[in-house]
Amino acid sequence: MSDSDGYVYRYDSLAVASRLVRQPVARAPLESDNKGQSSARLADRSEKSLAAGQGIFRISFWKVFGAALQSFGATYRTSLAVLQRVRDDHPFLASLTREDDDWLKPTAWLYWKIDAHAHEQEWSVDGIFLDDVEVLDLDGTWRRFKDALIMKSAETRLAGRGFLPILLRRLHFLDGLANAYRRAMAR
Repeated sequence: MSDSDGYVYRYDSLAVASRLVRQPVARAPLESDNKGQSSARLADRSEKSLAAGQGIFRISFWKVFGAALQSFGATYRTSLAVLQRVRDDHPFLASLTREDDDWLKPTAWLYWKIDAHAHEQEWSVDGIFLDDVEVLDLDGTWRRFKDALIMKSAETRLAGRGFLPILLRRLHFLDGLANAYRRAMAR
């Protein structure tokens, strides 16, 4: 497999990606034992050598578009997913250690670093400015993260696809009923 086509790719659920819209930077999450997503080699080599006040921040990217597409549907069948791409020579990625992701060999990179970690801190201090992130939009076109229709509100997305406002209000009502039912059944 070619190591790069000029970009690296990742996807997140729409809910996770939508939280990014409110931030100017996409950051690497703190590695933790309960997430179960760490690289085994990274954990073996690094967690034992962490000093007090340090943490491991890591983020995984597919190496090429084809690899991301192969996994895209299998992982998010019940949730709208947002496929994103970043230049593989992005300065933030260049500041991290890169190695094969143990969970996704040989199709993905794991980027990571050991850095200062404040109590309750869940994300790296630095990251990728959203202006440097492109999203595969609903029409199959790559657009800047904040310009993509898929990243707009549900009303805007649905109106952009031809839904009328009255239908949107009914959909919100039905969605609210469904959420209330799920909460009641979970008790």
